[in-house]
Amino acid sequence: MSSSSGQLSAPVDPIRSPAAGDGWVAEAVKAVEASITRLIDEFVDHPFIHRVEHSLHVRFAQLLGEWEHLRGLYPIGASGFRTQLIHKEWPEARPRRREGTEETRRRGNVDLAILTPAQLAQASLDQFTDGRISAPIVVELGLDYTDKHLTEDLDKLENSQVSHAYLVHLSRVQSARNHAAEAAIGHAVTRTRHTGIKLAYARHDLVRGRVFVKHLNDAAITSPGQAQAAMEGDDQESSGQSLEVPAGNERERILISVTQGGLDNSYVSLAGNLGFFPQDSLGPSNLRDGEATMLTLHFAGLDGTHQTDIASNYPGFRRRGPWSRFFAHHQIAAGDVVAIERLSRYEYQVLPLIQPRQQR
Repeated sequence: MSSSSGQLSAPVDPIRSPAAGDGWVAEAVKAVEASITRLIDEFVDHPFIHRVEHSLHVRFAQLLGEWEHLRGLYPIGASGFRTQLIHKEWPEARPRRREGTEETRRRGNVDLAILTPAQLAQASLDQFTDGRISAPIVVELGLDYTDKHLTEDLDKLENSQVSHAYLVHLSRVQSARNHAAEAAIGHAVTRTRHTGIKLAYARHDLVRGRVFVKHLNDAAITSPGQAQAAMEGDDQESSGQSLEVPAGNERERILISVTQGGLDNSYVSLAGNLGFFPQDSLGPSNLRDGEATMLTLHFAGLDGTHQTDIASNYPGFRRRGPWSRFFAHHQIAAGDVVAIERLSRYEYQVLPLIQPRQQR
């Protein structure tokens, strides 16, 4: 191993990841999860916004950089140099074994990693340049890959034993392996239940005009209109194979980025998140055709509770009145994120999250 001066140096011990409960990491996790939600939603709306995976990485780094918490340059120990917190191609924390042997191979890299200011303050320049800092947050991103690549990424994250690891898999290719990838997502959610790894997924079926989505906190891969298609008997993609993915995260909430259209018209889009709500709460498009089972919403900062079902044409909550008051009360702007937390099967709480901007 060589030092920054070009001379050989002995291997250096890694800087450990912060202990569980670290406040800085907790705030960073909020920023990362909200950024993943935005990345998924952008892909749902615009499947060819990225031609190749490298473009996907660039966009995700941009989204992370919108958060004040993750900005800035921080000292690398006493070296006199500074660096950022967001890094691409950061070395794995632990080398993996070669398949079928006890030999370890060279450390690979994770797509993106986030370091803490406190870790950098402890690090020598050699520890930084050699990647000997155990990042508390890492993200693996995939575009148009098969289930094999997805499983390999999962192996990498599990081996690294990272406190907060995320696997994001996006696809718009027509392939017989799509069902295998979605089955792998289901197995992975179960497999990672106690490891801290969270998964997000989106796939465009360009032939049938369908989108299949799982946000980080969704309990299942769902497709808007899937229930209606199944009732009409033309849901060929999912027939014979359930798209339900076992719940893998005990925290039951979804994160939704507020758009300018949502602000102007008092709504949030539930596209890609319908699986979070009971099936019988999804009502017809037109109110004259009746309503579905009512949900009770508690809006943070507003008095009382509010009853609504979900209109299937947006898709979104049918009664919009409380949303305009909620947006005004919290001074919500386009790009802000709201959380919807499940209190019980038919009862939910709506909360604002931190804002990814320096100024209003």
